[in-house]
Amino acid sequence: MKKIVILITIILTSYQVLQAQTLEKSIIDKKLELQEDAVYVVNGLPYEQKDSLKLNSVLKSFSLNHLVDLTKLKNDGSIVRCKSNDIAIVYFATQQTKKEINKKLKIVKDKFPDKYFGKSQHILTDSKNPILIIDNKTVYHSEAKELIEKIKTNDIFFIDFKAEPQPAELYGQNAKNGLVRIWTK
Repeated sequence: MKKIVILITIILTSYQVLQAQTLEKSIIDKKLELQEDAVYVVNGLPYEQKDSLKLNSVLKSFSLNHLVDLTKLKNDGSIVRCKSNDIAIVYFATQQTKKEINKKLKIVKDKFPDKYFGKSQHILTDSKNPILIIDNKTVYHSEAKELIEKIKTNDIFFIDFKAEPQPAELYGQNAKNGLVRIWTK
């Protein structure tokens, strides 16, 4: 009987941990330090404070592993229909069409001109390659070009490319060359 109780406890705890892998409004508010009248835009759809239950439901429908972007914007009055000063942009990876994937993959492949010979080379100080992250795992710089050349359109769920420099403290030295993130099926 003790074993069954322990097993049930482990299963319930595991389930709660898995459920915690979602984003909630309160987490966004805290992380982005939003004002009370903030507006939330999730994958292009706006939600106001009064929609908090619906917002949490929508947020829970996405895996935190598919979070592409979480950004705070300040409304300087140029967004006329928005009364709030703070706008939280939340963007999750969703299945892209084959056409979208092909178009982005072609662009991305051209962004990896550096060639490395062997696995132990140090980062080139004049590297042109962006950071490559596949399924939330950073790909070692000397393997990035080879992996990006081998990946097939049918294996990709979502591909995101940011050409502008990214924070080096988050992604490393090559972040000055942009960021490529790919989620596979």
